[in-house]
Amino acid sequence: MITQDMVTAEIMQFGSQLALSQSVVDSAKLYERNDIGLKQLIYSVTIGLLGKETHTEEYEDIVKTYPATMWEELKSLWPRWLRRRFPVRYTRDICHRTVKDYHICPHMDYPHGDLAHVRWLRNETD
Repeated sequence: MITQDMVTAEIMQFGSQLALSQSVVDSAKLYERNDIGLKQLIYSVTIGLLGKETHTEEYEDIVKTYPATMWEELKSLWPRWLRRRFPVRYTRDICHRTVKDYHICPHMDYPHGDLAHVRWLRNETD
């Protein structure tokens, strides 16, 4: 048996910086919501950026099968002859996952910006 006498925790701060053009900042929408249950203020920022899809990767479906209700789970504990008379009903969830990668140029002043950024999005070189 392993016991731990003391737990040490550190406060870590994460931040990121991103250069955005004025047109992107003007198109940004800020939503705030006061969550009384958690006693905190939640900010959501929505920004539309110009990008091009470069790669799509699809993964195999994840299939989960489990008893439909709690009572169906209890049926699995019954004797075999009773389960044949009243079979356990199952629920099946299928989760499909697709990952898409994009080239994004957040500091491009679209539609009045430099054409070099549009060429970069299209993977074109001069």
